[in-house]
Amino acid sequence: MTSGTLNGRHLKEAMRLAVEKLAEKRTRLNKINVFPVPDGDTGNNMLSTFESAYQALEGLDTPALHTMAQAAYRGARSGSTGNSGAIFAQYLRGWAQAFDTVETADASHLKEALSLGVKYAYEAVQKPKEGTILTVAREASETHRKGKITTLEATLSATYRQARTSLKNTKNVLPELKDQDVIDAGGWGLLIFFSAVLGALGIPLGYKEYDFTPTVEHFQSKTDFAFEQPYDMEFVVIGEKSIEATLRQALDELGTELIIQSNGTDAHVHIHSADPMRIVEVVAAIGRIDDCIIRNMHSQHLALHGKDSNRLPYATLVLAEHPGFIAMSVLAGAETAMTRKHHRQKRHILQEYASRETLTITTGELDVDTLEDPVVIACEARILAAVVSTYAMDKPSEKAIHEAAGRPRIVEIRRAVESGQLGGEGKDHAPLETALKDAMSSLEPDIGDVLTIYFGRPEDRETIENMATSFQAAHPGLEQVDCFFSGQEACVKVCLE
Repeated sequence: MTSGTLNGRHLKEAMRLAVEKLAEKRTRLNKINVFPVPDGDTGNNMLSTFESAYQALEGLDTPALHTMAQAAYRGARSGSTGNSGAIFAQYLRGWAQAFDTVETADASHLKEALSLGVKYAYEAVQKPKEGTILTVAREASETHRKGKITTLEATLSATYRQARTSLKNTKNVLPELKDQDVIDAGGWGLLIFFSAVLGALGIPLGYKEYDFTPTVEHFQSKTDFAFEQPYDMEFVVIGEKSIEATLRQALDELGTELIIQSNGTDAHVHIHSADPMRIVEVVAAIGRIDDCIIRNMHSQHLALHGKDSNRLPYATLVLAEHPGFIAMSVLAGAETAMTRKHHRQKRHILQEYASRETLTITTGELDVDTLEDPVVIACEARILAAVVSTYAMDKPSEKAIHEAAGRPRIVEIRRAVESGQLGGEGKDHAPLETALKDAMSSLEPDIGDVLTIYFGRPEDRETIENMATSFQAAHPGLEQVDCFFSGQEACVKVCLE
């Protein structure tokens, strides 16, 4: 039965239906995912975002639309993954604002939600691109301006029809889609959402449920894709109220596909980069980084095609604690590295590895059943040593991983929060230089050793690098000396191997 208004229970049912519909079609969305990079995960990313929105509604039972809309937006934002997921979350922000003071929505409220959804979606993207989910959302929102559409049912139906038309036309707008004769995967996800809203209200689509089958093998571009920014990065930054503007200025030249979802004192950031370590160090100087995930899109692309005969027959997955170690892990060869405490939110990403031979190394237990026999190593520096040392065509055994992880000799220097100084275990707090000298002496460097210093505060870099230079001069037998930002603010690790 149709309804003349939209209430909170309708929205909850719409998100449930959206999850159901997208779960059925996500493989097809993955197969046509060619923009901005052909890494085959838009279906997974959109499903993660939809599910997170619905999970925020599951425990609520109210007809109040403003309550449900706010919860759906917050849920989508916290679980958004990938370009399209981040954009859709901001689209829901527009709906939440439009419904902020209403118990039920009529056609005028819905028209405002459609317009505000487009506004926030475009504003979140640093450099919007037409022929994507943005175009589908914008053109669908413009239908109510064409003629006198006064009812909720008519507005929704017209919106769905235009979104369907716009989606079909995306392959004529964006060259990357035209090259492979496919539609935009993110735009299809938005159409599924509109279909679900109609279904929740009992309004017939007027068409069969939309489907798309590519005419060529998915991702088989006529030209090789240039992965100039191969690392897909997503993280949350906790900071000051002006954090969004500061982040945009700092990151504008450091990558592409920058999307920032700001919410007062924190922001969700999505960016493609060639230098994830530089990104995390720059951002750490602005605010605290949380919930970080980095994926090697080039490696994912090769895995889908089997194009690279030298590629390892297994993937390495790292779940750790701090952003610097997560960045170093992907640079060392992990296909994906993420913050372990948030792995449940990213379970669809983990499911990508369920059908593949995967080496999983983590700092603690995992609450998912898609990964078999993860290797647990509590120290992130030892995880990094294991990833670097066990790079081989055959997947290493757990014993080999632990042996590699145990090779470095490590001294951890804890920071005194109240003073900003450092001190080793059982020692009085000392200046950074003194603490580093004591740590180096206790490690007793030998000829051929590699010295690595992991520091947790960007402002310590100059001091750390100066000390590293003095260590190299004092111990000419050292084969190599490196300094890396770990993001582990509470300590500095000095490692010899």
